[in-house]
Amino acid sequence: MDYNYDRRCASRGGACDSSQMSSVLCHDYYKEVQEEVFVKEEAQASDAVPFEDDKDKVIAIINGKIANADEVLEHDILIENGKISKVGKDIEIPDEAQIIDAKEKYVMPGVIDYDTRLTDRTGLDLENIAERTKSLVAGGTTTFASLLQNPDFEKCSEFLAGLREEENQLFSNMVMKLPTHEADDVGKVEQELGVTTFQIPAEEVFVLDDEEIIDLLKALKAEGRALNVDVKKGALDDTILNGNSIMTPNEDLEEALVRKICSLAFQVDVPVCVLNVCNPDSLAVLQDYQTRGATVYGEVLTGLNTSVPWDNNNLLMSSHQAGLHTDSTVETEEGETDDWLSIVYHEMVGKEAFEMSKFVELTSTNPAKLLNIFPQKGIIRENSDADLVILDPMKSHQVSKRSSTDFNLPEGSDVYGSVEQVFVNGKLVVSDGQVRPMAKWGNYINLRPFPVKEEAFKESLRKPLERIDRPRDNVQDPKDERKAWDKRKCVSQGEIFDRELGIYQRPLSAHGVRNQQDSTFTVKTFF
Repeated sequence: MDYNYDRRCASRGGACDSSQMSSVLCHDYYKEVQEEVFVKEEAQASDAVPFEDDKDKVIAIINGKIANADEVLEHDILIENGKISKVGKDIEIPDEAQIIDAKEKYVMPGVIDYDTRLTDRTGLDLENIAERTKSLVAGGTTTFASLLQNPDFEKCSEFLAGLREEENQLFSNMVMKLPTHEADDVGKVEQELGVTTFQIPAEEVFVLDDEEIIDLLKALKAEGRALNVDVKKGALDDTILNGNSIMTPNEDLEEALVRKICSLAFQVDVPVCVLNVCNPDSLAVLQDYQTRGATVYGEVLTGLNTSVPWDNNNLLMSSHQAGLHTDSTVETEEGETDDWLSIVYHEMVGKEAFEMSKFVELTSTNPAKLLNIFPQKGIIRENSDADLVILDPMKSHQVSKRSSTDFNLPEGSDVYGSVEQVFVNGKLVVSDGQVRPMAKWGNYINLRPFPVKEEAFKESLRKPLERIDRPRDNVQDPKDERKAWDKRKCVSQGEIFDRELGIYQRPLSAHGVRNQQDSTFTVKTFF
């Protein structure tokens, strides 16, 4: 198009600058733009396809160290349809399977965080709960149990019913516990809601009579449910013993509480877990009652206390550290501790306080047994749920500010043992330590009730004392060749112990000693 304007440049006596545009701008060459007619068209709706959808994907984890509570083996794992289909050495892997090389890394069951207190700040807001589960799953938690501290049982029931209907709303699986104060609370919650654990405040154990606690335990047993008691590391109210406990050491209060609840639970045969135990004497009480046949567990604080008897097989760990800071601090802090698992591994397994198998037992296997979801979870074997964690023992990272406060560690210190990958229900949720934002594969778990044993209530822990007769002088074991007493003749199979005393001789008591309250006076003279 020729607009017949003079082109000015340096060769034609003009400056080659912006002034040459003046001749262009002075011409009227503007033409009105004709817009096209708008035509409305409706597109057909189509379903969105998620990016890298892991549904129905076959995954093979090779060359990893498979860590269970009983052993650590170098095996391969094949995951199909959310389950572990094969475990072994040199297993056959399909061509379409996604292969993850876990060489020099541990593959352990997903962590079951038994005491998260997640709903203390979120309430009944599912979206807020889902957002906070990002930190949990980033730290290796595939299932968490949270106490729903809401006194309104109707609202709690509606909330739990809504959770059962929704699927894939969380980054990790969720289990709920409810508070209780009396036996009537247990009957208000239907078994269809999937709640099998109730929690009673520690103060209630001292305030309630034994009969009231036994009624509560009987109600729990009838429904196949378990009981939790939080001892708060012995930091109990000074007035719980009728105002006379201010001079009682916290350790003694904790031990007294543990002994009382274990004694009553043993009589009724109800599973019990004591939370936030710190006193080794209390752990010894739990071990003693477990030896007798009671189902009792103790959640130890991960305060890295080396005096804990780790040989006990009824201990577990969780991320909630009630004893390491005050309750007011817990309420004001935001976010969850996402590296507590790495810290425990670094301080305990890395420093050889216990083996990797014990680490799995504390963080996964025992919590699964206490929730009655073992062996569905808490173990790596065929037909179990594919909730897995791949942990790199040689990779380090700096502890977060929150974790340094909880575990009394220097801020910014390095710990070894980082979570690399996390699988929830067979789906990859965490990859290379980062949470995939659309990988909400967690669900609310409907727990099965514990099996109810048809046994008579144990009225007494003690058996009646049996009479032990005085053995003969040549008997080494007092239980051998016992003699039955003849009270009328004061003889044992015809033998009189002291022929001089005759019938005036008193028999031995049930404890094997003479009754000093009975008179042995005689007027017989010996001359």
